[in-house]
Amino acid sequence: MRVDTEQKLFVGLKLDSEMRRLHADGKVANRPAFKPGDPARLDLFDIKGDLFMGRVVDGSLACDELGDLERNIRSIVAVTFSVPKPSGQLRIFAMHRNELSTNLAAAS
Repeated sequence: MRVDTEQKLFVGLKLDSEMRRLHADGKVANRPAFKPGDPARLDLFDIKGDLFMGRVVDGSLACDELGDLERNIRSIVAVTFSVPKPSGQLRIFAMHRNELSTNLAAAS
């Protein structure tokens, strides 16, 4: 078995129904999480019918970096959707190479 060191990963939180509604209604579109070039910008992906918000990172992500990344994503999601503490577990998905060459924000 070979390891692909160039493969990117998507690390994100699944949005709950209220967050999905706010996003669909356009009520959070002006927030930094959705502005291109903003350091607080997160990527959105529809994964098997669920909407996830997070970051695309290098595949060689170190375990100790994962905690910082989770806190960062949760903090931005909390501010974006005005929730005190976003629920759900952080999920990690491998990215298809052709997804990376097209549009990262597939769900936005």
